[in-house]
Amino acid sequence: MVRVVDIMKEKGQGLVEFAVILPMLMFLTLSIIYMGAMFMDYIQYNNAARDAARDISLKQTVDSRQTVMNAINAEGSTEWENYATPITGLYTPKMTVAFADSAGNTKNVTEDNAEDIQVTITLTRAVQFSDTFEKFMVFPDELPIVYKMKLEK
Repeated sequence: MVRVVDIMKEKGQGLVEFAVILPMLMFLTLSIIYMGAMFMDYIQYNNAARDAARDISLKQTVDSRQTVMNAINAEGSTEWENYATPITGLYTPKMTVAFADSAGNTKNVTEDNAEDIQVTITLTRAVQFSDTFEKFMVFPDELPIVYKMKLEK
């Protein structure tokens, strides 16, 4: 014979199991959503780097290339917005453009001896979480994107 007390214990057991599983499910769900948003930003800025490299490499004159490069490389520049519109705001982009040689070196390379245009976008995480959550954060603080394109002479 089943007693009423036993039935009540079984009902409480389901509630306790749900309370134990719920935080893990919420963490997994929110992580998947955040990862999707991060990937969406990464794809968007990857396309922006390609578009900027293509735009600069196809410029016909040295002055027009240098004008665009100087505008993008200027401190506090928002020139990258010509190539990408922020979707989520999870990351803050910093775009730099440089001439590169065949080995990928950008130091001491001028347009005369350059073979490539190299666009680098560094995405820095703009959203900071609580200290407790930061301990479990598996997503990077910075996402570097480097895109090279042959320089049209």
